[in-house]
Amino acid sequence: MSYYSPSIEKLIESFEKLPSIGHKTAQRLAFYMLDLSLEEAEEFTNSILNAKKNLHFCSKCFNISDTDPCNICGNVKRDQSLICVVEDVRDVIAMERTHEFNGVYHVLHGSISPMNGVGPDDIKIKELLTRIMEGDVKEIILATNPRVEGEATSMYISKLIKPLGVSVSRLAYGVPVGADLEYADEFTLIRAMEGRKGKASKIVEDSSFEDKIIQAEEYGFFGFSIRFLYRDGDGKVDWSQFQSKFYIATTCFDKTSNDVPIKTIKRFLSPIISVHMPRFCPRRWSNISVKSTVYFWMNR
Repeated sequence: MSYYSPSIEKLIESFEKLPSIGHKTAQRLAFYMLDLSLEEAEEFTNSILNAKKNLHFCSKCFNISDTDPCNICGNVKRDQSLICVVEDVRDVIAMERTHEFNGVYHVLHGSISPMNGVGPDDIKIKELLTRIMEGDVKEIILATNPRVEGEATSMYISKLIKPLGVSVSRLAYGVPVGADLEYADEFTLIRAMEGRKGKASKIVEDSSFEDKIIQAEEYGFFGFSIRFLYRDGDGKVDWSQFQSKFYIATTCFDKTSNDVPIKTIKRFLSPIISVHMPRFCPRRWSNISVKSTVYFWMNR
């Protein structure tokens, strides 16, 4: 039984259709709208209608814009040979806030997810391949979200692009696994871009490292986070120990080591830490993650 008039009930139901809006929140929003003046309510509804009428997808990158091409694709100062591939329009905004990226974007509008019935043909992968073959593209940065679906999409695209002779890199250090780019702060994204540059620079310097880097990134336990393999204990780039670190890490941690409890791994590494890092604070030791634990171990 409804306690509201049909008009109010319909308004509440409309707000409930919005993401993360429950019944209680929908009620508060409905009554807030009713308290607005007629002019304010009309301004609000006109804003929604104008956005729906005037905004469309850019024909090049599929970002949302009121012009075609969008302001980013149409900017002659942007590096058109460098394309950052993201899942969602909001990821473009997150990357732009860093003011560190001067290339252009390609929005996939989703990620490969067989469980949800989303395959490669359901997102903008074909359009990306067409864009690469028709343009002078030198590098693709895969900036899909670091979740299972995002990683699967990244690996799928990487295998398609590799035969085309275009350099492929992945956002590296800084973006936590299981997070969305739109919620990452500017400093996290800046460090992620710096990590990508480190790998790309090494590939340009020595092309034989490309296969080695890809092999390390695709190793299950690392989850594309291989910064500790080419950084020393002070965080400086050092590729001289890359191969030996990779061998040691893969010997001690197989592809399923993510399933090993953190306490077990820390118990295994504790004797090493206590001998080589006697001043390491026990409280910090109890709070760091598995990846940080391995990082300290490999670099000390």
